[in-house]
Amino acid sequence: MKRLTIFTPTYNREKELPALYESLLLQQTDELVWLIIDDGSTDQTESLVKNWIDNKKMDIRYYRQENRGKHIALNMGALLTETELFLCVDSDDVLAPGAAVEILRLWDGTEKTPDICGIIGLQHMSHVGNVAETVRKWPKTVPKGTLAQLYTRDGFRGETNIVLRTEVLGRFPFPQLGEERFLHESVLYEKIDADYQYIYTEKIFCTGTYLKSGLSSNMSKIRHRNPIGLAYSYKHTAAYHYNFMKRARSYAFYIGMKRLYGVRDTFNTLKVSFWCKAAAFLLLRLRYNKHLKNWKMAED
Repeated sequence: MKRLTIFTPTYNREKELPALYESLLLQQTDELVWLIIDDGSTDQTESLVKNWIDNKKMDIRYYRQENRGKHIALNMGALLTETELFLCVDSDDVLAPGAAVEILRLWDGTEKTPDICGIIGLQHMSHVGNVAETVRKWPKTVPKGTLAQLYTRDGFRGETNIVLRTEVLGRFPFPQLGEERFLHESVLYEKIDADYQYIYTEKIFCTGTYLKSGLSSNMSKIRHRNPIGLAYSYKHTAAYHYNFMKRARSYAFYIGMKRLYGVRDTFNTLKVSFWCKAAAFLLLRLRYNKHLKNWKMAED
């Protein structure tokens, strides 16, 4: 029986997918499945993947949905996954040599309590160049914790890859907010952090590349097209995050999104403390009002 699903949501990435496919073929295990959710691509992604399926070099499962965004593709991926473990690898990334074997070895070799939901490993960004620099930033003496603690308590600075127990992932589906196509993945991980911990490892699972067409390079357009989803993401962080100042900053940006884009407060299930709100209004007055206006000017 397969044990690890490599999940890839994709949209018009026929030029990038072959590199990921080749990296999966190099994994020295037959215990993985590649699950692809095509988010309504208009290029040749479907025929490309179907050729790979016909070649039968690995277990590939391909599904297509209308263009609804990565977060909805993740919901679908969680429902379709049959393995115990789930790792999202974006279409512009490649799986590191031996990563699948290392994930299964670490999972099998670590004593797991009910609050352990998965593994956090490293993602090396190709533009950084020096792999040793990526590993050097990893906390050496902390064996487990939450995602938020990794950055706040342990001082890590860099990119991660997260392996999840599929059963845990399925408990926290993303909401569908109207017709918008973007909701930040922090909405998932903040909920998981409230109840679970991860095994930490300094092993590199993936190598990533920042593309001009990627989310990180297009936040101004994302704000303009998805104000409800972004406002929801900010308020969610204000309600759930481990660090008080992070919660306060996020609530300040949430207020800013409401003011700039006229977003209505319909997120009643997200409860934010009085002190967090008070700190957010102070931050807006002292610093962030000007920052938010610059957002709007950049879009106009």
